[in-house]
Amino acid sequence: SVAVIAVVAVGQTLVILTRNIDLSVGSIVGFTAYIVGTILSINNDIPPVAVVLMAVAMGAVMGSINGLLVAYGRVPAIIVTLGTLAIFRTVLVEISGANSVLTNELPRWLVNLPPVNAFTLGPLDIRLLFFLAVVVVIIFQLVVSYLPWGRRLYAIGSNPDAARVAGFPA
Repeated sequence: SVAVIAVVAVGQTLVILTRNIDLSVGSIVGFTAYIVGTILSINNDIPPVAVVLMAVAMGAVMGSINGLLVAYGRVPAIIVTLGTLAIFRTVLVEISGANSVLTNELPRWLVNLPPVNAFTLGPLDIRLLFFLAVVVVIIFQLVVSYLPWGRRLYAIGSNPDAARVAGFPA
């Protein structure tokens, strides 16, 4: 789904703004999708909001491992994320036994989610996932443009030396 890729791109943009790169993002998405899918296949009664929070938390923890190694270990991001790409993918293959989560094991609300419309605009049906992705992109843009935290990211990425002189932890 383009919506999923758009949300992942928002996270990757945060990394790129700081002059770094995350090669492990695909492994993080795959690992998170498999684990959350497995949990849902065992327990179909988990509310959708809890599922989203669980997936975001898992991705944040895995991304934080990368961030900690880059920031405090002083290892270049390309090396760290290339390593975690392989580690996360290997752990996933070992945990899953190279098996997939089948859609018939997932709750109906998740399987039926892609064609759900958020609203209709004239002849266009705006899908819920697309609408949510647009909301995430807009919120992200507002945060990096108007909040001090977001503006610091731009400062660090555009000129790390000047950002350090200005007192930002670059």
